[in-house]
Amino acid sequence: MDIKRVIKKVAIMTFMIFTISSVTDNTFAYWTTNVLGPADGTTTGTVLVGTWTTVSPYDPNTSYNIGDLVENNGITYEAKKSGLLKEPGVETGWKSEWTQL
Repeated sequence: MDIKRVIKKVAIMTFMIFTISSVTDNTFAYWTTNVLGPADGTTTGTVLVGTWTTVSPYDPNTSYNIGDLVENNGITYEAKKSGLLKEPGVETGWKSEWTQL
C-alpha cells in the first residue's frame, strides 16, 4: 500500500476522533449484564444493556422526586421526599429529606 495513502488515512481518522470528542458535552457509559453465549454453537449471543443513573449537582430551585440523586460538596444524596428540598448536608433538618450515600 502507498505510504502517502496510509498517512492520509491515519491523519483523517485522528482528526475525526478529536473532532467528535471535542463536540460531545456528555458521555454515557453502558455496561453489560448476563452475557449469554449461544447454546447451539452458533455465532449469535445475547447481550443485555444496563441502565444509567445520573447524579446532578444540588439546585435549591429544583423540585426533586423520591429517589433522585444529587451531589453536594462532594457527597451523593438520595431524596426521601418530593418537592423543593433543603440543601443536603448543610441546612438544618436535611436528614429528614435526604439519605447520604
